[in-house]
Amino acid sequence: MKKLITLSVATLMASCSMMPPHQGSLGRKPQSVYEFIDYIPLLNERVRSNDFLSVDSCVPFIKKYTDYVYEKPSDFYFPKSESEKSYFLEKGEDSLKGLFQLRMGLRDFIKNNQSQVSRECVDAVKNAIRYTRFAEDSLAEWLYANSETPSKVPTELFTGGLPHTILNPKYDKIDYRPGDLLLMRGQSFVSAMIARIGDGDAQFSHLGIIGQDAKGKMYVVEALIETGMIYTPLDEFLKKEEARIVLLRQVDAELGKKAARKIFDYVYNVRAKGKVVPYDFAMIDDDHSEMFCSEVIRFAYKEASNGEYQVPAFRTSFSRLIDSDFMGGMGIKARETFAPADIDLDPRFEVIAEFRTIPKLRKIRMQDSVLTSVFHWIEKEQYEFKFNLSTKLKSNGAWIARQLGFAKDKMQKHMKPSTIETILKFQMLTKPLEENVFKLENDFYTEHGHSLTFKDLLRANEEFRLNDCEAYKINQKSMNEEGYVPVKVKFHQDFRAPRKEGCQ
Repeated sequence: MKKLITLSVATLMASCSMMPPHQGSLGRKPQSVYEFIDYIPLLNERVRSNDFLSVDSCVPFIKKYTDYVYEKPSDFYFPKSESEKSYFLEKGEDSLKGLFQLRMGLRDFIKNNQSQVSRECVDAVKNAIRYTRFAEDSLAEWLYANSETPSKVPTELFTGGLPHTILNPKYDKIDYRPGDLLLMRGQSFVSAMIARIGDGDAQFSHLGIIGQDAKGKMYVVEALIETGMIYTPLDEFLKKEEARIVLLRQVDAELGKKAARKIFDYVYNVRAKGKVVPYDFAMIDDDHSEMFCSEVIRFAYKEASNGEYQVPAFRTSFSRLIDSDFMGGMGIKARETFAPADIDLDPRFEVIAEFRTIPKLRKIRMQDSVLTSVFHWIEKEQYEFKFNLSTKLKSNGAWIARQLGFAKDKMQKHMKPSTIETILKFQMLTKPLEENVFKLENDFYTEHGHSLTFKDLLRANEEFRLNDCEAYKINQKSMNEEGYVPVKVKFHQDFRAPRKEGCQ
């Protein structure tokens, strides 16, 4: 399986390991909690040096060390002794700030070399940023769980201070301006689907823009699967619950203001006529008769610049899954598009701040592992959904009910039965996988005080698949034998590889 990320504090090694093979301490990988903590400020000096990261070296250099991190066990860099724990608590917030600065340094590298970097380099930097953000997650979780004076979970986005909210030191406060973007990760399995369907894994599933009316009031304008394009007063939006959200700002303030007015006026005028801009399931971001979430931002900045400003700087490809039944069922037709996470590396938008709802991070991590495994099975094992009469009847029934005017807050009228059916199938498939991995994770966390690595979660999913596959094969082989009692099968009756003899 494609190597992915370690989702524990061991992941912190990703950032600590990305050092050039010079002589002296910076050439040696950290071997203890103390060294890890002390390396972060030194690493931030190196990340802005060509000796550390250059256009020529970025791909092999980043890959070498992220591969190294992937192989480490979950407890590799958790504090084990009381003295290590005390040191971790003392230096924890500074380390969070240092890791955040590392991500900002990687963004600056792309900004300074945008015309020279290869696509492979961009993807490598995306991975490094993703590794580092998950490292921050793991450290924030540990600090939240082990602090002597634990902080309450904030009830408003971008409040609460560390470890919940981190402010870019370039700015002295968190405020909101027209044209700002809100990059989010929701808590549902559909959010996990959106975050993982591209050729590169991502940590975000949704994107909105702060619009502004003629009186100066600000709103969040977004496109949702359930409702299409809507606007919500900013102060009301900030009371929502999001697992993760980033505030980004257009570097050209005047362009941001124009985009904010353009997009608000557009959605307001459509809604005032009793109409709606439908959600674009095809994810074709240059035909704006329908719009998905990121397309709203693309449209806003294109309108504000008379078509000259194209967002994002780097786009997402769907090549690995484009011909699958899943993509066809969802109605996705684009081979390349503007995925929400693409804005995370666009150098024309500055990161202002990032907020985490810490108790929700483990849940989305486990969701990510499940969807990563499922998409891997579709791509590499040729798994596909089989006909299920119950799901077919439910999806058709839901579609008919919507045409008759019911469930207005659940789906749009133009949503096809095949899309509803695909979502229902994924709900059915992911439920037993989530139940299995959630139990394993919770049991491990209770015993050890920290999470399994992402590698561990993927291994658990694969073991679950193999066991379920074997159960299905046994049933198929023995179903006609007298007195045979069927073995319980979790999902292979509905989702499996066709015409495959074994399960490996």
